Amino acid sequence: MYFAPHTLYKKIEQEQRDDLNRIVSVEKTWEKICECRCDDNTTERFEDNNGRVYIPKYKVVCNRADISPGDYVQCIVKATGKVRGEGRVLNAPECNYLDYMTLYVGI
Repeated sequence: MYFAPHTLYKKIEQEQRDDLNRIVSVEKTWEKICECRCDDNTTERFEDNNGRVYIPKYKVVCNRADISPGDYVQCIVKATGKVRGEGRVLNAPECNYLDYMTLYVGI
């Protein structure tokens, strides 16, 4: 990408279970995925399979990565280290020809 002022992180949760398959503890870590561009989104509307309409809060453009709808992501500004946007990925379409994808992130 030519313009990527942010860094994309994905939340990884690892559960530890006991002998009876009960959750004992959950370890949360942030995995660095790639550089990205995070923009505010106010106009695009999407409809899910159940007919619910939603408007994502952020539109993130990045190189193709192992991210799918339902993952929790966070965009950090490289220059300041502040959080630009974060939330659950609602839709993650990939381009056919170019090697990038667009993530629509909601709260």
